[in-house]
Amino acid sequence: MAFETGLPRDQRAWVSWHDAFELAARRAKFAGALPLAAFDRLGAMLESGDGEVSARLTFSRGEEGVVQVAGECHAALALVCQRCLGGFTQHVDADFSMLLVDGEALIDRLDGDEEMEVVSDRIRPLDLIEDELIMALPLVPVHPDIADCDEPARRVLTPAPEL
Repeated sequence: MAFETGLPRDQRAWVSWHDAFELAARRAKFAGALPLAAFDRLGAMLESGDGEVSARLTFSRGEEGVVQVAGECHAALALVCQRCLGGFTQHVDADFSMLLVDGEALIDRLDGDEEMEVVSDRIRPLDLIEDELIMALPLVPVHPDIADCDEPARRVLTPAPEL
């Protein structure tokens, strides 16, 4: 029996370790849109906190009875080009799957290919989404095409024609 509901809009909403197991047993799905302003760490990396993130989280039981969280998130993020310091929009689509484990000892017994999140007593679902969005950002944000940069940057960065 699975159930689906909206994502918690409150950045402070926590899921206890016990609740995560209950969500996994019920194959719970959370889906919805959240304002970018709800993501403090991500917001500090953006030119603007305007817009929304659409996301889905699905809880299930993984190997060894651990909680598995599969998710996806999509957003249009306003970044600052590091070549010309002009703004541009980067579309981010991130799919992820991770195991929530209760302590480091269990990590050695599980398959090393899966991403794992060590949880002490509770998790914040929005943090899982925010982490994935941050990891999906380019290391050095730049316009995809130098032609999109402003004129002074193009003049400096475009090689002069050979004589």
